[in-house]
Amino acid sequence: MNPTPHYVTYALYDGALGHACDPTDFDGACDAYAERRDEGQEACVFLIEPRQPRDTDCGICIDVTADAEERIRNRYRQKRGYQMPAWLREVA
Repeated sequence: MNPTPHYVTYALYDGALGHACDPTDFDGACDAYAERRDEGQEACVFLIEPRQPRDTDCGICIDVTADAEERIRNRYRQKRGYQMPAWLREVA
């Protein structure tokens, strides 16, 4: 069985880093990120691509928080009448 790429959202809980969601797809990680930020927590989203069996290269972990913010921003742009939260306007 080959490990598949997935996304994980991490958040700061009382100064400690913890999972904000189980490994999921990009949209699921964006949802978890938006929920944490709406609650006033700092958070980040990572793409995890595990090393494949028989592969000599190591796996990768990429910070895709900026991509998640853009996806969430686009969601708000498509919804007429919804105002973007302040945390999202600040990074725009």
